[in-house]
Amino acid sequence: MDVLTFYPLEGEHGLEACLEITERPKRLVMQRYGLIEDRTTGRLTPVGGVASAAAAAVPAGDGGSVRVIEYWDDEYFACVVDGHVAKRGRHGYGQAPYSLAYGDQTPSRDPAKASASMLAPMLYLVPLLDRLITMKQNAVHLYAYPAPKLTGCASWENSIGDNGRPRPIEFRPGHIFPLYPGEDLSFLQWTGTPPDLEEVIALTRSLIEQAGVPSVLFGLPPTGSASGYLLNQLINAARVSFNQISRHAERALERVVALLWRLVEQRIGETVYVHAGATAGGWLGLSPKDIGGYYGCRVQVRALAPADTIAEGSFAAGMVNAKLASRRWAMQEKLGIANPDAMQD
Repeated sequence: MDVLTFYPLEGEHGLEACLEITERPKRLVMQRYGLIEDRTTGRLTPVGGVASAAAAAVPAGDGGSVRVIEYWDDEYFACVVDGHVAKRGRHGYGQAPYSLAYGDQTPSRDPAKASASMLAPMLYLVPLLDRLITMKQNAVHLYAYPAPKLTGCASWENSIGDNGRPRPIEFRPGHIFPLYPGEDLSFLQWTGTPPDLEEVIALTRSLIEQAGVPSVLFGLPPTGSASGYLLNQLINAARVSFNQISRHAERALERVVALLWRLVEQRIGETVYVHAGATAGGWLGLSPKDIGGYYGCRVQVRALAPADTIAEGSFAAGMVNAKLASRRWAMQEKLGIANPDAMQD
């Protein structure tokens, strides 16, 4: 969902309650909650809530949007549509059906400021760089096409043309410009030391490099003579700030899995089957008896590049050769092999 429509309340155990405030199509909301539209006010109301027979209902299908407010906590929920409580009660999910995956976690204790997008530091730097480049372009344009100025204007009779208007000044580079006695034609120039736009642009680019996505992640070395080892070290250092995205995604997926297990056990009440692919044995079933009130799970997100896979394999082989780890650990934990026994056979 759009994060600008979501208002969470965090506690010691994570998400305790939340509000979701959205604008949704009126037709879909009327169908979902069984509402009708009052002709006199144009607002949605429950069936039987129209004040008089003159305020007849408009059939579902009318255009426009309506505000929907959803409240959720660990036990209760409520849906308010256009100011009317359309639905409320106990949901029986055991938790609010929302999962938060933060980007960059901040040190703020305020829940509204506890997280930010990884691109948040570039919110003002990129527009600043655009403005500086525009200034540079304007400066080059003014230097290439300077504005002329006329000083020591001639007398009133000479400055007025035959039509009674001031004579136009037409400047054409490479052509002789006739002047009256006492007149001087020059160009507007910057007085004093001009500002160093190149230095400011370079400084802004370096700030974007530090706050945003470093160029080494795109395969661009910091210098032309950078070695492969230095480039790999810079890439690893640049990826440290992005590793927390994977960690936050892991926590969010763990919450999703726990919610699904709660639904299977407490709401569905029967075995749920999923297709795991032919290599994993086809269909797999999970019943409420299998869950038995245990919702703990661990999710690992491993965003690896080909070079990372090679490094992981070399590290695993070194650990096995030094007899510090088993082959099964190396195959399962480092190489991601789901069935090490079958692989060894």
